[in-house]
Amino acid sequence: MLPIGSYGPRWPYIHMTPEEAVRAHQDLTDGGRDLPPGLLVPVHWATFNLGLHTWSEPAQRLVVAAEKAGVPLAVPRPGERVDAITPDPPTDWWSAVSH
Repeated sequence: MLPIGSYGPRWPYIHMTPEEAVRAHQDLTDGGRDLPPGLLVPVHWATFNLGLHTWSEPAQRLVVAAEKAGVPLAVPRPGERVDAITPDPPTDWWSAVSH
């Protein structure tokens, strides 16, 4: 579980971007041991309007970055359960509720 939201150019060391979260996930789950990557579940996004990005941008960028890096990803709706062993592929639910 890594944060992906409320990032901005004025606070680059406070909140990670989605791409940085994917890289951090890789560092944490592999650590140079050539292990299969664990499941990345994003947190700390779409709760408060702190960033200058759109509400759904963090999830959109995360899906692209995780796919490019080959990182398994689950983006549950708030309160939704996730099966960490056999997660469902992410579906774009965030665009429909974006404002």
